[in-house]
Amino acid sequence: MIKKWIIGSTAVLTCALSAQAYDAQAFMRQYKDTISIVETNYAHKLPISGYERKQLFQKEFLMRAAEFGPQELLDKVLALATTPLQIAQEDNLGRTALFYAADSRAADSLLNRFISLEAARGLQVGYAAMNAGPVEPGKKAQRFLNKTDNEGATALMILLRDGKTSAAERLLARGANPCVQDKDGVTPLHMAVLGTKNNNPAGLKTLQKVLKACPKNINAKTKDGLLPLHWADKAVYSKAYALLKQAMPKKQAPNWEGKLKAL
Repeated sequence: MIKKWIIGSTAVLTCALSAQAYDAQAFMRQYKDTISIVETNYAHKLPISGYERKQLFQKEFLMRAAEFGPQELLDKVLALATTPLQIAQEDNLGRTALFYAADSRAADSLLNRFISLEAARGLQVGYAAMNAGPVEPGKKAQRFLNKTDNEGATALMILLRDGKTSAAERLLARGANPCVQDKDGVTPLHMAVLGTKNNNPAGLKTLQKVLKACPKNINAKTKDGLLPLHWADKAVYSKAYALLKQAMPKKQAPNWEGKLKAL
């Protein structure tokens, strides 16, 4: 199963590299016209047309902005959204911009704007819309937070797999389901193991939080019968292996003394 995920991830990345620019500078070049629409709107306070809005919210631009930023650009784009559906657009993998959040700030911006739109604040455009105050998430926001992609994985799982620990922890803190399993039985705890490669300290800290949020996943098996512990190869994930090994429920030893007394 772990090999399947690694091979699958490599295939997706290879495909994505041919279609998308997977670095910040190339992103700015590829979407320079769309970025110009955003910046011009803010510099001159011009109304945005329906065509321009389509450019922003129907061509995966929001996803790349969430992935590469800068944060100021992401906030400007989000402030131009007028419906939750614009933020919840999906790519061909069934993923929203939340799956690509670069860090906790990007994740918060996406969630906060979605929640404000759900609470009928969508007509407020501009930076004021981004700072309209806290709003309790509704059912749509919860679905957005825990949406699954074509393979049944959530944004929390993908961020954990990709080692985006701050974004993953923010989703966890805001109510992302830590106990979900995808179509192959993979859990957030399995994915958190992959974020601890070479004993990455931030990944190990996140692994502990994911384990604490859903302790039962220590015994969760994939369709191949693999526990999160099995994903923690001792050579590459030695500290994760030790952490999970210690957390495994210990088998109770037979009470021989009690049995002898009974005889």
